[in-house]
Amino acid sequence: MAYAQRAYAALRTVLTTYTGTRLIKVSVESLNELFDLPLEPGLRGTFYTQPAGVEPPAGVEPPAIEFAHVDFSYDRGYELKDLSFRVNGGEFVGIVGPSGGGKTTIIDLLTRLQDPESGRIAVAGKDIRAMSLESLRNQIAVVSQDVFIWNASLAENIAYPEIHYRPEAIERAVRASSLDDFIGKQPEGIETVAGEGGAALSGGEKQRIALARAFMRDSSRILILDEATSALDALAEEKIRTAVEAARIGRTTIVIAHRLSTIRHADRILVIDGGKLVESGTPRELVARGGIFAEMYRAQALDFEQ
Repeated sequence: MAYAQRAYAALRTVLTTYTGTRLIKVSVESLNELFDLPLEPGLRGTFYTQPAGVEPPAGVEPPAIEFAHVDFSYDRGYELKDLSFRVNGGEFVGIVGPSGGGKTTIIDLLTRLQDPESGRIAVAGKDIRAMSLESLRNQIAVVSQDVFIWNASLAENIAYPEIHYRPEAIERAVRASSLDDFIGKQPEGIETVAGEGGAALSGGEKQRIALARAFMRDSSRILILDEATSALDALAEEKIRTAVEAARIGRTTIVIAHRLSTIRHADRILVIDGGKLVESGTPRELVARGGIFAEMYRAQALDFEQ
């Protein structure tokens, strides 16, 4: 009996080792496929060319953004059709509309994750296809609903993707993103480990880390939030909104939102439906017109007087 148990244990070890080896082989093959992918045209090894915490050149103005007669389609049909709009430099613009209307596609095109089939997209008056990806993306900080968090310290997560950073830059970003109260309550402060995937953080704390990253990248003159507060409770959303109000200073800001409370202080609202711009104006103007935005406003029982 003892011999049989030892034999079984040895066999189980062999099978476990074999299974583990197979999993490692599959993982290595997947990594090799990833590393073999070519760089995007116009990209060198990295586009994070400005050290974290370094101030941009004096006199740099927030750039205007312009879409002119832009068409873009997936296999299922047109996502954007003859879309034209302008966001002025330093303006805070909210983009809203029904799901699937093309809102996130606008951001994909602006960051050149996709290119339009026709039309022109310009930043500071220059066609983005005439810019290197480095130059374009160094100007843009995107905060999305899904925030990537390393199993590393809060400081390292805020500085990501930079390895070398200035402590004073971290401190400035923490204050601006309203993270200072949270970090002050942690036993290890800024060196507290976030956990795998941010297991030790709430959704609101993850979003504020993403905003702090935007502050660290002083070269970014365009701030974009893509449904960043859709999964947050009211208190966490209010903290994010306060942080965005600070982040927008000196930046052109675009916020894609389902919750209109996030953009109630926007300078202007663009309503996108069916890939087209169907409404544009201040929140009060759009409520008075009685269109799509007014319907969303009534459904969410908001008060823009607050």
